[in-house]
Amino acid sequence: MLKHMLSVMALTASSTVALVAVPADAHAQVRRGHTVSVQGINGRGILKSRSVAQGPGYRDVNRNVRTNNGRGYDSARSTRWGPGYATRNVSNQANNGRGYTKSQSSSWGPGAYSGDRSVQANNGRGYTSSRDANWADGSYTGGRTTTINSGTTFGRSTSITNNGDGSANYNYNRTAPSGATVSRTGTVTRQP
Repeated sequence: MLKHMLSVMALTASSTVALVAVPADAHAQVRRGHTVSVQGINGRGILKSRSVAQGPGYRDVNRNVRTNNGRGYDSARSTRWGPGYATRNVSNQANNGRGYTKSQSSSWGPGAYSGDRSVQANNGRGYTSSRDANWADGSYTGGRTTTINSGTTFGRSTSITNNGDGSANYNYNRTAPSGATVSRTGTVTRQP
């Protein structure tokens, strides 16, 4: 018990915290960050840091963790946005070589939307996908397609047209990862 208490006391006594803040500039930018170092007995310890930068239409966050035995990771997130668009990028990388990156982007406007997404791991695995939709004058088309790094592609698409007489035509197609396909077409009528 005494040994445990002495270990805790030594760990607490050697803890240090450093805070860094940079005031905002004329463009309403904000930058802030902090670093925490905790050092215990027997050479054990950890160093953590985090920084944030943000302003109109953007935000960046970075994190780093390091232990005295060489383990740790780096994490970065970047977000951008504005009229009709938004993007987000994420990277998580460990010291042992493991990690992944992820990116997303979206754009939109009158009668249209599109989005892309990608996830890639350091071991070569991953996928990309895209989604889109368009609508105007009583018609709609949209779908989604995904491709994994092995080359397999699958997805679905839908189109609908309003005939103006209370009925609508539709066309639906789907492709599974196995390559199997499903297609449906028809007309639906609104019941009085």
